[in-house]
Amino acid sequence: MRQRRPLLGLLAAAIAIPLTGIVAMSAQADTPTLISKNRPSSSSTTEGAGFEASRAFDGNATTRWASTEGVDNQWVQVDLGAGSTVDRVVLNWEAAFASDYDVQMSADGSTWTTLTHEAASDGGTDEHTGLNGTGRYLRVYGTERATSYGYSLFEVEAYGTAGVISTPTPTPTPTPTPTSNPTDTLITTGKPVTASSVEAAGHEAGKAVDANATTRWASVEGAAPQWIRVDLGTGAKVNKVVLKWEAAYAKKYTIEMSNDGTTWTPLKAETAGNGATDEHTALNGTGRYLRINATERGTAYGYSLFELEAYGTAGTPGGGNPTEPTDGPWPGSSSISTVDASGTFGSDMSGLAFSADGTVLWAVNNGSGTLHRLTKQGSNWAPSSGWSGGRTLRFPTGSGTVDAEGVAVVGSDVFVASERNGASSGTSRLSVLKYATTGTGTITASREWNLTSDIPSVGSNDGLESIAWIPDADLTAAGLVDQSTGSAYNPANYANHGTGLFFVGVEETSDVYAYALNQGSSSFTRIAKFTSGLASVMELEYDPSTKTLWSVCDDTCDGELAALKVTAGAFTVIAHNDRPSGMPNLNNEGFALAPQCVGGSRVVVWADDGETDGHALRAGSMNCS
Repeated sequence: MRQRRPLLGLLAAAIAIPLTGIVAMSAQADTPTLISKNRPSSSSTTEGAGFEASRAFDGNATTRWASTEGVDNQWVQVDLGAGSTVDRVVLNWEAAFASDYDVQMSADGSTWTTLTHEAASDGGTDEHTGLNGTGRYLRVYGTERATSYGYSLFEVEAYGTAGVISTPTPTPTPTPTPTSNPTDTLITTGKPVTASSVEAAGHEAGKAVDANATTRWASVEGAAPQWIRVDLGTGAKVNKVVLKWEAAYAKKYTIEMSNDGTTWTPLKAETAGNGATDEHTALNGTGRYLRINATERGTAYGYSLFELEAYGTAGTPGGGNPTEPTDGPWPGSSSISTVDASGTFGSDMSGLAFSADGTVLWAVNNGSGTLHRLTKQGSNWAPSSGWSGGRTLRFPTGSGTVDAEGVAVVGSDVFVASERNGASSGTSRLSVLKYATTGTGTITASREWNLTSDIPSVGSNDGLESIAWIPDADLTAAGLVDQSTGSAYNPANYANHGTGLFFVGVEETSDVYAYALNQGSSSFTRIAKFTSGLASVMELEYDPSTKTLWSVCDDTCDGELAALKVTAGAFTVIAHNDRPSGMPNLNNEGFALAPQCVGGSRVVVWADDGETDGHALRAGSMNCS
């Protein structure tokens, strides 16, 4: 049963008990033993540094464990030692408490027995007595949050008889003890690894093979087909695979191996996974790459693995690893030149986009909220006739200052990505706006798709920085999977969306979102979310000739670029490239590829937000292949 422990009530009761009563109580019962303090611990997630699982078992009432915000199914657990018995558990909640949770025990960290279920906690201190638990691990498993945050515990106190902890202590699941038999050797730790997607920084694929039970790989949320693969070396043999899932597990997945990273042979198919730890034995796999190919989620989130362990015989490391994007030089000429007259545009020039025939270069300015139509005049790009100073952009109401960061051209229309209304600069307004470019003077948007509710909260100046458009024909031919349905993307499912999808990049998270925008209303459907592959994404540019989506960073990451293509249904980083050696490390927020290929290369134009040395535009070239 759960008991509340009001301090005044305890003091009053203590004062009221006669001395003889106290002596009698001492003679009848042993002092309860706290067995959880400073024991090894772990948790499903941690909100950040300073809120680790160990804070809930340090005996300090001012420190606390905290899980990530906004997720219900989360846990914190402690290793009490094999053969421990527990008869009482006290939970001291911070304001972010669980209204519904289980207290559980396990002998192996995989199979759990519920000691007590709480369905109506009101926070504060919960005391559960009369328990009868036996095992090694004690876990508090939160299933429903009482607040919009996560879960947070000042202390988890378990009372009873402590068991024996072996050294080293595996958490949450004991690791098989290696023997002299090479087929029982763990061969995945520290090996090169990649994944179809990454939820955010700190959850990279490498976290699943780092032998650390508290770190994890996590895919993007809401997408069914996702994978993680590791390079074991040429000729590796695998006889056992152990998967240690976080709460976001795969219900259906396949364990596969490949010699070349392209053709895969299934070793084992799981069709009814239930999370925790899955151990697959008696496998007979040979090849270089091992992949976990997940096809159905067990939760509404993505997939997350604390550890991916493969046992057997490691192969011979080799070059040309297709699973790791290769850092390489700029794929073109190193020469760079300025292509605007000094002082023409001022600072804050941002996104760029060529017209389909390459004769017009469109640009936006995030400071003045203006759209610029540029044409080639000699060796420079200059404002077209009637476009000197650009055209001021307005929201559909005819008011506001559009913080124009990215621009894309579809037919005769221009689409602008904006992160806020400059008239209310402290508030995010993550929008795509549609403009016709005919007429003169100020341009009012004919349509706005406000995406703010669909994208996690970001700083008002850290929102949408870029936009690109990709034709449906290219996406379906590449086999893009619609993350909203878990099936192949079918354009016919989205009436009035036109003939392609819009991709927007979020500066703060470096994620890219793909949307079907209903051209007849302001409604939209998110089709995909994936990482840009960079620390920050300032521009997106699609090259239809190579079917490559380029993500571009500014001086935050030295002007690096990442090339992405659809692989196994999702956009995946296939290469990283440096900026041209002739390009200074500038705050380049715009990047556009000319559609024409001449002599094996195409023109590239960058926009410098800082107008370094009086120039906002610089040009170079990129190889066509």
